[in-house]
Amino acid sequence: NIHALWRLACASDRKFGTSTAAGQRNDSNTTEEKRRKKTRFVGAYFLLITACQFHLPYYGSRMLPNIMALPLVVHSYAYWFDGNIRLSCSLLVIAAAVFRCDIIILLFTIGLCMLLRREMTIPQALIIGVTSGIIALGMTATFDSILWGRIVWPEGEVLFFNTVENKSSEWGRSPWHWYGTRALPRAMLCTAFLVPLSFIRLPEYIVSCEWDWRRRRQNHSKKDGKLSSPPKIFPDNDDDRALIDGRIFEFLFPVLSFVALYSFLPHKEMRFIFPALPILNVAAAIGLARIHENMFPASAVVVKGKDKEDQNLTAALKKKHVVSYTARFLFLCGTLAILFTFIGSYVFLLVSKNNYPGGAALEMLVKHVDQQLSRKGDNSIEKKNIRVYIDVASSMSGVSLFGQRSASFAADMMGAEWSFEKSGYEQENQFDENQLISKDITHCLSEKETGFKGFHVVGVSHGLPRLDVRKLQIHTEEAIFILERDGWKQ
Repeated sequence: NIHALWRLACASDRKFGTSTAAGQRNDSNTTEEKRRKKTRFVGAYFLLITACQFHLPYYGSRMLPNIMALPLVVHSYAYWFDGNIRLSCSLLVIAAAVFRCDIIILLFTIGLCMLLRREMTIPQALIIGVTSGIIALGMTATFDSILWGRIVWPEGEVLFFNTVENKSSEWGRSPWHWYGTRALPRAMLCTAFLVPLSFIRLPEYIVSCEWDWRRRRQNHSKKDGKLSSPPKIFPDNDDDRALIDGRIFEFLFPVLSFVALYSFLPHKEMRFIFPALPILNVAAAIGLARIHENMFPASAVVVKGKDKEDQNLTAALKKKHVVSYTARFLFLCGTLAILFTFIGSYVFLLVSKNNYPGGAALEMLVKHVDQQLSRKGDNSIEKKNIRVYIDVASSMSGVSLFGQRSASFAADMMGAEWSFEKSGYEQENQFDENQLISKDITHCLSEKETGFKGFHVVGVSHGLPRLDVRKLQIHTEEAIFILERDGWKQ
């Protein structure tokens, strides 16, 4: 993930790192390389914005197919920025076939825009899709069929479940506008306000208006007075003088269309729209780079060659450029947006650490059993097996195979043997009291405190956190109960 984000940052610099401020000219003797001065702030700000946000770094450590597909998607964006259409589309096809079938929606919106802009033809698109799809499908179907013991294409079954059978609503429903009104604002926090500045030259326009006002004011008060010439906010090129900068539109529009189409699916989760966040962060980075260039116009100039006029211009800007009041205010706002986003992410982290009561309950159970086995005179139970029943709520809130393996290792140190029985949503996979007795279950992790005859509660793990803004406290509730069979030591 880190390597993919770094590649996208470099590609963002190459694609959008063209300064629209500070001493651009349109002379016939000036080469294109010198006239279009380069800045490297877009990539740096992209990495900073991504690091300050909560969800991508937080979910990046989780074994989810969305996270596994994300590096391929981010690499695809980098190739897209560099103009390598064939490789960009191939990576999206592989990500959709192997890891997340919903990448097909993103592939559709991006591919359609590429066709409309004539970046590729329909035959080329078919060749790329069929070739990449056959290779990816052959790899994933072969490998997964061996693991599952039957011929299976996992993402094909997910696609069939969500589209043909339309059963995604069984996992919960959200309103159609949830991604736009809840998910994206929560994911981007204050950095969302920087996105419109990627296609609206508002900072340049406001600073230019201030210079015009200051010049008229000084000329009115002193007839002979002259205001130091500020750096050019808008270049002489008429296309670059427009208030709207459409360079990011060709990348932003397909991604926003992906989010819009995904909104028709009843079941919605934040992780489903992770592929949209890197492009939105690039847009926010472009907006922040515009603010930076108005605050530090000289830093946007990189002179190559030995053109004395260019060197004199750069030296003059670095020595005595005047920063406008609006540029300072906008830069302060951009800095506060990053700061508040970081603070919000820290608050999210404090809340989210209580989101896994099942995993915490398993750790508490290991400590409890260790204390029981360590008591003097309890040597009779060292040879007994410890069988733990885990219900659905516990499994979904942190009881993973990693936790079970850790508990088994701890059991070896105790001189005992652990085994686990997990319940499921399906009726045939749910346990009743008779099954608990027949399978010799000694302990249970369940969201229910009662209903287990012959068991008593030995501990409880708190979860379901919520932030009380008024009291500035994080409240939790009893979520997972640890139950022990009566007389299991005998």
